[in-house]
Amino acid sequence: MKCPACGFDSPDDAGWCEFCKEPFRKKGPARPPAAPPAAGPKPSTNGASGVGPEFAHLDSGENIPILPPWLRPAAWAFLALWLLCGLVLLGYYLGTRARSEDGPPARRAP
Repeated sequence: MKCPACGFDSPDDAGWCEFCKEPFRKKGPARPPAAPPAAGPKPSTNGASGVGPEFAHLDSGENIPILPPWLRPAAWAFLALWLLCGLVLLGYYLGTRARSEDGPPARRAP
């Protein structure tokens, strides 16, 4: 038997290739073709949307509410305010850190 992976000749009764250890497929008896599944009744759908009856009650048919026009600029302003506060705090932290690394001023001898 010739290995399909590497082409090495192995004995006909071998379960795998002697060279690359690739397993051989065993030829079994031919199975009869399976009968196609019986076509059952098609589930009914709700109109053109294709939603089944078990899910039809979940959709109220209402539209998603539109946000007020002032809300989007207000959200951006809120985000900008938080970013500005963060930058101020970062500047304060870096400023105080630089002063603390310098240490206290040295005393001069009289």
